Amino acid sequence: MRRVHTAMLISSLLLCCCIFTAAAQAPGYAQLISPERDDVLTGVVTITGFASHPSFLYYELSFAVDPNETDTWFPIGERMTTEVQDGNLGVWDTTLISDGNYLLRLQVVLEDDAVLEARIDGLQIRNYSDPDVMDTPSVMQPTAYVETPTMQPTWTPMPQLTESQSNPPPAQTRVVQAFAFGAVLGGAALVGTGLFLAARRDMRSRREQRKMRSLLRSSEDRIQE
Repeated sequence: MRRVHTAMLISSLLLCCCIFTAAAQAPGYAQLISPERDDVLTGVVTITGFASHPSFLYYELSFAVDPNETDTWFPIGERMTTEVQDGNLGVWDTTLISDGNYLLRLQVVLEDDAVLEARIDGLQIRNYSDPDVMDTPSVMQPTAYVETPTMQPTWTPMPQLTESQSNPPPAQTRVVQAFAFGAVLGGAALVGTGLFLAARRDMRSRREQRKMRSLLRSSEDRIQE
């Protein structure tokens, strides 16, 4: 008997949970009306639907790439703390993302942290391409890269010297060497001549000084006598 009572109690609890969940997820609490599945969207899109519940706390809108293999969602606007009954939930500027297929999600958060959710898949955003062309979307619009050509330096070959230009003939080399040697000898001779004349002048001046001294001495001796 105890087992029967336990089974009945568990069944009752499960039934209550199912009824509560069905009531929480009932249409009118979290519901998207527009846009609709497979719609082609351009520009700024107005999102309409329901976001309401007796335990309502706030709701938020978000989007993701379709298919969303990584379960990554991007917010559309800010969290809203005002309930909406068949009205405008928000606006979505589709020009800020690249063309492709996307998912739209509405989440209504309750006071007990329960989350009610509604989704629309297969939305086609076509602002920059043909609506019939299916592109792989990305959140940020890629920027085209244009390679700027650079100026290539030009190479001018240096003139090559011939053997006769790089190595002068032996006769010319000898003349140059003889001229240089003669110039050195001439300079040395001039220097030697100058030194000789300077020494000669010095000797003469010394002799004259000696004569003057001897004359002065002889005159002094005469005066004393």
